[in-house]
Amino acid sequence: MTELIELYQFIYWYLDGYGRFELHDGVIIEMQPTGTNEQVSGFSQIKLGVQIEKNNLPYFVSDNILLNV
Repeated sequence: MTELIELYQFIYWYLDGYGRFELHDGVIIEMQPTGTNEQVSGFSQIKLGVQIEKNNLPYFVSDNILLNV
């Protein structure tokens, strides 16, 4: 039986940000890039980038993360 983990444990485990994982009901799951997921990700990056520019915020969107500059 797999031991369930909490969000803070997941964040500590995932500090390097390598790979694509999500925490689902206490279980770490590797995310596979699929067409739908990639479309949602691309759409979100565009919309977030527009709002960052519009509001002159000190951030930029990378492939996987939001960075503060």
